[in-house]
Parts: sequence; structure tokens; C-alpha cells
Amino acid sequence: MNRVLKSADATPYFGGPSPRFLDPGDAAMLEAAVAAARAEGYAEGRRVGHAEAQQAAQTLQRALADAVHGVRLLRDDAVEEAVELGCAIADSILGEDRFLSTERLAEQVRDAIAGLDDPNLTIDVAPVDLDPLEQLLAGSMGAELRADRTIRPGEARIGGSWASAEITKRAALEVAREALT
Repeated sequence: MNRVLKSADATPYFGGPSPRFLDPGDAAMLEAAVAAARAEGYAEGRRVGHAEAQQAAQTLQRALADAVHGVRLLRDDAVEEAVELGCAIADSILGEDRFLSTERLAEQVRDAIAGLDDPNLTIDVAPVDLDPLEQLLAGSMGAELRADRTIRPGEARIGGSWASAEITKRAALEVAREALT
């Protein structure tokens, strides 16, 4: 090794012409190969980067969709809880008192009968409402009016062969609950 270093000519590196290790044809071929490899590496890097970015975007999209779904579930739960609380407050305020006045109950019964297409209707009401409703509804309906001790004052249940209606506090609260949720 010592012999090689002693016989090496170092003058070209100190201001003289550069040594030629390759002939010009080989140098051009090498430069073309380097440029092609650089372009291929750049293209491969872009493909890999694009694939990784696309995968990250899909992961982010799934995470956002899950987050939105979670927020919607929380919102729905909060709305449902608020509606349930509102219905419980309304039920508590209404208490066991009469749901509808006799006049209003007669109007509701008339409206319900008009909307039910059934020739065999029966109307069940609280015993206390039977006589007043018979007077208020006289001649305006073709349904049988009956007393039912299980029905609270100011409420009625209408039934037929294939149609029915319920005029009760529970039914009104259920309609409100469904409308709000």
C-alpha cells in the first residue's frame, strides 16, 4: 500500500486538470442511469407518500364519522331525556285531576268518530262522564256510549271492528313525546 501511495501523482488535485477515470461515453451513460434512478426513486416516493396520505385520510374520515355518530347519539339521548322529563313534569302537574272538561271531551269524541271509518264503534268513558256525554253527544253519533270504571274522568276509549282511538292523558303525552323525539 505504501508503494501505491508513493507512486500516485497528486498534482492534478492541486490546481491541475482533473483525472479521467471514465471515458466520456461511459460518463454519459452513468449520468443517464443516475438521472433515471433519481426519477424512479422520486416517482416511487410520490406513490408511497400518496398511498400513506390516502390511508391517513381514510383513517381520519372514519374517526370523524365515528365522532359525529357519537355526538348524534349523545344529542339524541339528551333530547330523549329532556322530553321524558318534560312529560313526567306534565304528568305530575296534571296529576289525577280530570284530563279534559266534559265539553272538550265531547268535542274530541266527535272528532275521533268522524275520523274513524268503522260502523261498529263503542265509546267507553268514566261513569261520572256517561250522563253528561250522552246529553252533549245526543243524535250526533252512531256509536254506543258505555261506562267503564277503569277509565279516568275526562278520558275516553273508542273501539270498533278495525279502528280505535284513545283520548287519554297517557295518549296525549305519548303523542307529544313522539313529536319531540
